Amino acid sequence: MTRYKLLFFPALLSVFFLSCGTEVYSDNEISPVIDSSSKIEQTDELFTKSDTNENLYTFKTKNKSYLNSKGTTLWSVKKKHSEDETFSSRTVRVVKESGSANAGFGIVFCVQESEIKGVFNMLTVLLNTNGQYAVGKIIKGNYTNLQWWTDSKFINRGYGAINYIHIEYNPETTEFSLKLNGAEVFKFSDSGTSPRLCSGDDGYAVVIDGKENFTLSNTKVTFLEKED
Repeated sequence: MTRYKLLFFPALLSVFFLSCGTEVYSDNEISPVIDSSSKIEQTDELFTKSDTNENLYTFKTKNKSYLNSKGTTLWSVKKKHSEDETFSSRTVRVVKESGSANAGFGIVFCVQESEIKGVFNMLTVLLNTNGQYAVGKIIKGNYTNLQWWTDSKFINRGYGAINYIHIEYNPETTEFSLKLNGAEVFKFSDSGTSPRLCSGDDGYAVVIDGKENFTLSNTKVTFLEKED
């Protein structure tokens, strides 16, 4: 990827694209928040579990320390898996209630600690309230674009809109399939960059736009893990 790398190292990926009601944003168009020098931080304390539903988590912040010219991506692991447990499938209901319309929110999966303590590898799917999605891979703090922000007719737009992210892995073909609200929009294989990620922990991610107006409002997103 050339548009959002955290430590500026190149990476090559084997990606298989399935176009289904989508339009990819080019470099010449106005594109959502994500920049080559954006920060990424693990912030477990900002993703709080509901007192009444153990599968429901809420992210909320108006902390101005996360505001910078390039934005900040905050993530957290909420479900751990054994190292030998291959990823199967996962469905998460996501709702953004406030914050920048361009800033992404969604899931991380196949999260593994790298050989550098405290530095993680993972895959991620993000949406925004403008009806776009993006898919990426993070290796040792480097974000590599598997699918740049793409418009999809299957995403419900706006604040308070309910969207379902479903990701499924086929070990025979080594392909992941992404469905949004039941419609398959993208397929990819993570066979081109080491380490290949097909197991690990699950969590969530929220991007803070550097231009968020935390004086008037906060960024709030809810995540509900669904049983497949």
